[in-house]
Amino acid sequence: MLVLSASGPVASVALFENASLVKTKEREAGHRASQCLIELTDEMLNEFNMDLSDIDCFCADRGPGSFIGVRVGITLAKSWGFALDRPVASLSAFDLVLSGSCIQSRKGFFFVREKGAVSLREGFTECSTPRASLANVSELAETAPEQLLPEYVLEPSISTPKVPYAQA
Repeated sequence: MLVLSASGPVASVALFENASLVKTKEREAGHRASQCLIELTDEMLNEFNMDLSDIDCFCADRGPGSFIGVRVGITLAKSWGFALDRPVASLSAFDLVLSGSCIQSRKGFFFVREKGAVSLREGFTECSTPRASLANVSELAETAPEQLLPEYVLEPSISTPKVPYAQA
C-alpha cells in the first residue's frame, strides 16, 4: 500500500507491506504538493525497482488541512486507482499525527479532534504535521476510487466574484 499525505506543510509518502512500514520519504512542499508527492513516490519506487503497477492499494490523507494539499493527495490516489484498477483507502489527518496533537490551520487557528468531532480553536503552541509513515493501515477499509472524498472542516479561503463574469 502506498500512503500519501500533503495536508500540512510537509508532503510525505510511505510504502507498507502487510501493514508494516517499508520506507517513507518526505519534504517541505510549500506550494508544490503535487510535484513533491509525485517525485517522492517516484524516488521511493525506484529504490525498490518497482513501479506504480506493483502497488495493491493507494491511500490518501483526506484532511483536515491544506485545501489544495488534501485535494492533491486524493486526486493522485484516485487517478492511480482508476488507471491501474486498484482499490483506494483514506485516513483522517488526525490518524497521521501523534495522539492528542492538533493540526495547524490558517491564520493562527488549529484543528482539534474532540469526542469524534473536529473543531477549530486558537492558542495552541504544540502541533503536529501529518506524516504518511504514522498510518495504521492494518484496519483500513478499501473502496472504489470514485468514493474517496476530502474531509473539509472549513470553507475554502477563496473569494467569489461580487459581480458574475460578463457573458459575451
